[in-house]
Amino acid sequence: MLWLNFSGEKIALWADINPVRAPGRGCHSGGYTSCTMAKSNNQYESETAVQERVKTQKPKMYQVILLNDDFTTMEFVVHILETIFLKSPAEAMQIMLQVHKSGKGVAGIFSKQIAEAKIDQVHQIARSEGFPLRCTMEEV
Repeated sequence: MLWLNFSGEKIALWADINPVRAPGRGCHSGGYTSCTMAKSNNQYESETAVQERVKTQKPKMYQVILLNDDFTTMEFVVHILETIFLKSPAEAMQIMLQVHKSGKGVAGIFSKQIAEAKIDQVHQIARSEGFPLRCTMEEV
């Protein structure tokens, strides 16, 4: 069977060219006496892709601890807490008093790389201002 397309050309339907694969025709419809399938059924089955879920672990957190000394001024400690650790003036004053009274105070909790970077910043600024302010980090 031939059909005409919009431009007037004669075209054949795919089902008319390949009757074995056409729906409703072929070896199971009784239209042909001999039929051979080109591919086995296993080749037409789709392969199922299995996607594994990979659980990522949350990074370990570290607290940055400011250590008290007898030479660093309270104003400088407050300045460090406000500029490097982005604490409000009230929070900075509270942490500074904790450092002064108990010998140490938690400035913040960060991932390892950020904690190390903040410790380096504190040490560089303290050295440039002539203060021996030290801080460390401990795993939470």
